[in-house]
Amino acid sequence: MMNWTDIIDRAFSLYRGYFRCFLGTIVICTGVFVLRECMLFLFWKYSAYHIFDDILYDLLLTLEIGLLIIIAGEVHYGRHITIREVFRRFASCFTRYFGSTLLYLMFFTGWHFLTEMNEPPDPSLSFFILLSIPFVCYYLIAWVLYGPVVLLETPMLRHPLSRSRDLVRGAWWRVCGTIVAIIVVIVAVDTIYAIGYMVILVLLDFGDGTPMQKILSMIADAFEPNYNWPLSPSVAISSLVGSCVSAFTAPIYAISVMLLYANRRGQLK
Repeated sequence: MMNWTDIIDRAFSLYRGYFRCFLGTIVICTGVFVLRECMLFLFWKYSAYHIFDDILYDLLLTLEIGLLIIIAGEVHYGRHITIREVFRRFASCFTRYFGSTLLYLMFFTGWHFLTEMNEPPDPSLSFFILLSIPFVCYYLIAWVLYGPVVLLETPMLRHPLSRSRDLVRGAWWRVCGTIVAIIVVIVAVDTIYAIGYMVILVLLDFGDGTPMQKILSMIADAFEPNYNWPLSPSVAISSLVGSCVSAFTAPIYAISVMLLYANRRGQLK
């Protein structure tokens, strides 16, 4: 049985040891993210497009994670896999994976939009949102293993979300703690990259002589762009670098979720 430290350590070990297997998929996905960023820059002044872009980013990142889960499932057992084979297997599962992804994202995104609509705060809506937090958190964790279920489990006899819930049942807190630890590690890696890139940005004088407060805001833009700012070279670079960094840190999450799935499946046998 693997604990969260074992899973994260194994994830970094596989990523480092089989980096070439992941690299081709990462490069292709990075190109897709760059195209998405270009579209965002074209429609930056249209606030309605920002909502669509947020959903598109989540969807593209989840699709990349699906491709990486297939690779992780092979390299975990010491097997190499070509990019062509990865996309072939992903295409064969695409409909089911895409449908499950939409259900998962709609569940979270719908709740997220509901919280943003609560401006100014409405007492009854605020009370409803507060009551819904445990429900939302439970299902976000209970369904988190749907990706490996769709892409690695054959034959699949149940709906991916139901199967994921079965795997998590009885170990929800352990799975939750592992997912939180994975996210913390990824955020820490993203932060290191963001700080390093900002140092380069300032040295190249792309910061336009901005004060430290704005520089910190630009680092935050590497994680989520601030649409209230006018589009400038520094903001554009921040957003672009953030997307590219996400493409390179996604394998950490994909491998970790695959290992968590394999661990839970092994425990239930």
